[in-house]
Amino acid sequence: MYTALVITVSDKAFTGDRVDTAGPAVRTLLEGAGFKVLPAIVVPDEDARIREVLIRGADEDKAGLILTVGGTGLAPRDLTPEAAAAVCERMVPGIAEVMRRESAAITRRAILSRGIAGIRGRSLIVNLPGSEKGAVENLRTVLDTLGHGLETLLGTGGDCGGRPDIHQTELTHGAGMVDVGEKPNTRREALAQAVITVRKETMALVLAGANAKGDVLGTARLAGIMAAKQTGGLIPLCHPLPLDLVTVDIVPQGDTRFYISSTVRAAWHTGVEMEALTAVSVAALTIYDMCKAVDRTMEIGEILLLKKSGGRSGPWPAPREA
Repeated sequence: MYTALVITVSDKAFTGDRVDTAGPAVRTLLEGAGFKVLPAIVVPDEDARIREVLIRGADEDKAGLILTVGGTGLAPRDLTPEAAAAVCERMVPGIAEVMRRESAAITRRAILSRGIAGIRGRSLIVNLPGSEKGAVENLRTVLDTLGHGLETLLGTGGDCGGRPDIHQTELTHGAGMVDVGEKPNTRREALAQAVITVRKETMALVLAGANAKGDVLGTARLAGIMAAKQTGGLIPLCHPLPLDLVTVDIVPQGDTRFYISSTVRAAWHTGVEMEALTAVSVAALTIYDMCKAVDRTMEIGEILLLKKSGGRSGPWPAPREA
């Protein structure tokens, strides 16, 4: 798990005259992609203050990824790119170039953004625009590739919790992440299922809300949603994805079975099947954990992908011809 820091640069947000929505939206996107996000920072549009928090984030907080939000336009106090350039030791121009190019396809005003990207020590610093929509769109464009950049920058000695270096794994065991950076973003959706079989008495206990550990089904649903968001950190070669939606539904069937289903959606380069499968698996395990004191006969099974859509391969199962 990589550490990220989000810095909102705005005079009005700093003084409380405007509610900052862009910074929290970026934090949510990062958390959904598996990052550990440090407490938010808001600073005014002052060169010295921006430099100060960038240096502290890189040198003291050791954040692998530092994202600034705001101050990239043409106004006299839009000084974020200058402050970032002053503290960076090496520049990574391709990141900003791709963000501007992709954003310009949505609005021509994107060409007025002056954001940059660079490296200070073992931290990657990237400027994002100040609007919530612009910040999220820009970050989504490069987020998956930023993960690859952090692997290269940090290696085994970075802030990824001792995770084996993917490139070393590829050399020694023939396994490695697939580069999906050139694939277009498309709307992805997947539906997965799991089934847990319990005793009749256990089913009645759960439905009555009388389990000693509390709300079994509500806890299992929450656990499944949280697990889907962490799939990239649980399964070594899965890409961290910015998920748009995760639902987990648990329905009793008969008097001994719970059917668990999860729908996951994202607009991204790669599919969300693993996130949906992880969600139902962890939801089932949570039911098992909460009920194991009263039922040791529980069985988890029928974990499978029911359908998916999006990407070059199209829907699965393929729709039948009329």
